[in-house]
Amino acid sequence: MKTKVRKIGNSVGIIISQKILDQVAVKKEVNLFVKDSKIIIEAVKENPRENWEELLLKAGSLKDNEYLEDFENDFDKSEWTW
Repeated sequence: MKTKVRKIGNSVGIIISQKILDQVAVKKEVNLFVKDSKIIIEAVKENPRENWEELLLKAGSLKDNEYLEDFENDFDKSEWTW
């Protein structure tokens, strides 16, 4: 899609059709960055930690979780107010 760059105050902007936005699930915000001399626009995830547990389990990072739950130290006993 070809579109014009328009002046908006001291900045510039472009109009993106709703049809294109719907294809990439853009809601309220986007991330903009430059890569290889191209402007990349990507949708911001509403829940950035979505699927973290699944990904950590797949990577094996949560397999020792059972050992950490019963871990105590002097700081926990004397400094924390429960």
